[in-house]
Amino acid sequence: LNRSSDLLMAKKKEELQNPEEQATFTKDQFMGSEKYRYRQDVIEVLLDVDRSYSIEEVDMMITEYMEREAR
Repeated sequence: LNRSSDLLMAKKKEELQNPEEQATFTKDQFMGSEKYRYRQDVIEVLLDVDRSYSIEEVDMMITEYMEREAR
């Protein structure tokens, strides 16, 4: 069990280091996502309709935008 959890953690770390291998989603998919239902206004402004984004990338974009707006 410990070995499999180590492998899972290594895979997660590798995915973070290789964003081209992460699953990506369109702006419309993020707009319809339950996770981002309270961030639709920000997603509307930040994301391009002709591009796909990873969840990590969108989370980072939202965080940076919110921090910049808070100043």
